This record gives sequence, structure tokens and C-alpha cells, in this order.
Amino acid sequence: MEQAIWQCLAPLSDPEIPVVSLRDMGILREVRQVQSEWQVVITPTYSGCPAMDQIEADVRHALQQAGLNAQVIIQLAPAW
Repeated sequence: MEQAIWQCLAPLSDPEIPVVSLRDMGILREVRQVQSEWQVVITPTYSGCPAMDQIEADVRHALQQAGLNAQVIIQLAPAW
């Protein structure tokens, strides 16, 4: 499941710098399983990043399109 989640998120790019993927930017921090639930951890490049709502929506949409069930967690620490 972890690999399937990473694979579906691979094409996502930063809305402000579309030539760079969210994973390459370090915004996609982690895919983890907590008990029976999968989580995708994202971290903004800075705490007031205006693109975070769009990034979170893009991640949720990609997961839904792939039929994958995972919660999106915004984590501020450790900082990007």
C-alpha cells in the first residue's frame, strides 16, 4: 500500500514551481501506517505558505482518483 500511495503522488508538482515535484521539494514528507489507517504527511515550505490548501487538495484528489484511502496530515515540525 505504501508504494501505491507514493506512486500515485509522484506526478504532483508544486503549484508555484510546477517543474518540481512535491516529493523533490520535500513537501511530501512521509507515508506511514498508524494502526489500520494510512497517512500522508506534508510540510509547507514555510508556515504561511499560500499554496498549502492547493497542495493538500491535490494530494487528496490524487488519492481519491487512485481509490486509495489515506488521511492527509499537515506537519509543521520539523520545519521544511
